[in-house]
Amino acid sequence: MQVSGKTAYVPYRESKLTSLLKESIGGNSYSLMISGLSPSDKFIEENISTLNYSTKANCISNTPIKNQDPNIKIIAQLKVLPLNL
Repeated sequence: MQVSGKTAYVPYRESKLTSLLKESIGGNSYSLMISGLSPSDKFIEENISTLNYSTKANCISNTPIKNQDPNIKIIAQLKVLPLNL
């Protein structure tokens, strides 16, 4: 997580959802989280918990990179070099 140029710790909640999404949330990919809430006042505690978790997940930022075979990368670099005959 980036906070005004500094890296901060994002406290992952210990839950089944977090363990299932661990690779997606902090890995080499972009992630989209959709939080489902209930309009009923009966589930206000659960809605607040869900919104808190979503807010924490929203603060996670990563920079995915393209996975590429090192051999293919070398071949591509060699193709760009001019031939000196």
